[in-house]
Amino acid sequence: MSTWETGRRPITIAVLAMGGEGGGVLADWIVSLGEDAGFVTQSTSVAGVAQRTGATVYYVELYPRSDTASLGSARMEPILSLFPTPGQVDVVIASELMEAGRALQRGFCTPDRTTLIASTNRVYSIAEKIAMDDGRVDEESLMRSARAGSKQLIATDFNALAAQAGSVISSSLFGALAGSGVLPIPREAFEASLRRSGKAVERSLKAFGLGYTAAQEAAAEAAALAAAPRPRHLASAPCASRSGADAPAIPRRRPQRQPRSATRSSRSPIRAHSWGPRSPIAWTGCPRSLKLRGRWWYTVACAPRCIRGRRTRICSSTGFHG
Repeated sequence: MSTWETGRRPITIAVLAMGGEGGGVLADWIVSLGEDAGFVTQSTSVAGVAQRTGATVYYVELYPRSDTASLGSARMEPILSLFPTPGQVDVVIASELMEAGRALQRGFCTPDRTTLIASTNRVYSIAEKIAMDDGRVDEESLMRSARAGSKQLIATDFNALAAQAGSVISSSLFGALAGSGVLPIPREAFEASLRRSGKAVERSLKAFGLGYTAAQEAAAEAAALAAAPRPRHLASAPCASRSGADAPAIPRRRPQRQPRSATRSSRSPIRAHSWGPRSPIAWTGCPRSLKLRGRWWYTVACAPRCIRGRRTRICSSTGFHG
């Protein structure tokens, strides 16, 4: 008995886009491309609210028609899924960088399977816009997550490429899908699918070509980086190349003993000596006080002092800072 992992399975493609970017048109082009190449195709969509307040996912499955009829089976057509399964998506196309992050968050994009095609342009979310200060999400952290969470990352500003050709981003993303080499379909079939649409064909083909070239350059650069030998000091210490959220926590250094000065004033701080992190004694930085078992104690009888920015008086009988 075959399963999803061991048996024959379709090519799964998820398109994450916002309203007005042509995500539905891009899904129609992929369906037309698959049918012309001899695949059984199915396309579904879960539409959200326009622009930034909703999640729109277009999902396409391509199954080879030659594998539909198995020996002894009465079923001639395969049963395809209506929605992407987390961890089982081969290609994710994101029209904006935050959409790529949403694909990672929902589990559509995984490092063992998925080729992520993402445009690096930003359309700020509602939460980013209404923040009182700079509420924008760090783009570098999004890119690091995209690299770590995908098998292959193809990322560039496909929106700028489409604007350069006088078209929309769906055309350049369609070219990036062709240039990625994920689908076993030649470039001529992609261009034929665009021509069959019959709308703004020349501008769409120009944007398609720009996206195709950009995807091939990005794929070649990623392959070169993966094949490059790592420096010896990084190979022996893999954590040294991490940064941001993936970086390991740097251990705190214990305060070193400072040499005693012959002219040390009475207001110089008390040295921590060899007190460790588990000691009940903690040095607070007050010139003449330390904390012992949760209480503030003085070391030299003194007048009112400033402890942590406030005036306080020391009781000479108990040594407790009141």
